[in-house]
Amino acid sequence: MEMHVSKVINAPVEQVFDVFSDIEQIEHRVPGIIKSEILSEVTSGIGTRWRETREMFGREAVEEMEISAFAPNQSYEVIAESGGAAYHTIYTFTSEGDGTNVALVFSATPKNLFSKLMSPLGYLFKGVVRKAFEADMESLKKVCETQPE
Repeated sequence: MEMHVSKVINAPVEQVFDVFSDIEQIEHRVPGIIKSEILSEVTSGIGTRWRETREMFGREAVEEMEISAFAPNQSYEVIAESGGAAYHTIYTFTSEGDGTNVALVFSATPKNLFSKLMSPLGYLFKGVVRKAFEADMESLKKVCETQPE
């Protein structure tokens, strides 16, 4: 499964990138995240690992994630594995007029027989996952557009 989400934010690339990639502040900026805990000594950039708790389908879901690529003010990538699947998210930041276009590409790849057999059901949840990404991006957009540069 793969999906694309994008949003234009009325703030400069540097500011938007800083807000989106600041894992230490994410739980305070995104209402959908109940808790975020840094697991690595690295707190920014490649190698940053964290455990994120959010509510999904009426219950708490916990995922461990890691930043696997990091190009300041351009892009970063997040990887995770859970439930027999590998998840990969790429965030790309480009100037668009006086603002920034944030483009997200999310992919989920089944890694074991059970998850491969269940992967057709993943498309049923695609809308829920898309809405979660869109809500996260909208929350971060508000932070970017209301904080001083």
